[in-house]
Amino acid sequence: MCKPLTLAQEEEWVRGVGGRENDIVLAARSNSDDSLLGNVGLHGIDRLHRCAAFGIFVGPPELRGQGYGAEMTALTLKYGFEELNLHRIWLRVHAFNEGGIRAYAKCGFTEEERYREAYWHGDRWHDIVLMSIPAEEYFASKGIGGTL
Repeated sequence: MCKPLTLAQEEEWVRGVGGRENDIVLAARSNSDDSLLGNVGLHGIDRLHRCAAFGIFVGPPELRGQGYGAEMTALTLKYGFEELNLHRIWLRVHAFNEGGIRAYAKCGFTEEERYREAYWHGDRWHDIVLMSIPAEEYFASKGIGGTL
């Protein structure tokens, strides 16, 4: 069974990713007290095809479900599309993470594909959901023209 990462494990992972050219990982901090809320990243950035994988970690666990993830996702999409000029951002999420899927959908991601019974968790198999958002859909949701 795969357990969620602790904050210390996630911090160690971020330190390891810091020098990789095709990954951008950003820390998210609270405006009120500058405490660490988690991190977001664009991974495997393909500059030729202008796409990247999205990743997010919100922790400690008591911060989850309070809208921080949605805000972090929205800001990362803005950065990816408006600053990096990406064409497509995608992610993979476990199908049992219904709250995450709803949050991603609110930010504009749509389900593209399912990897059926691809992940063992809690004594049973689960699907992995592939979701994405192309630049045109992102810009249309903002009421502005985008790039092709």
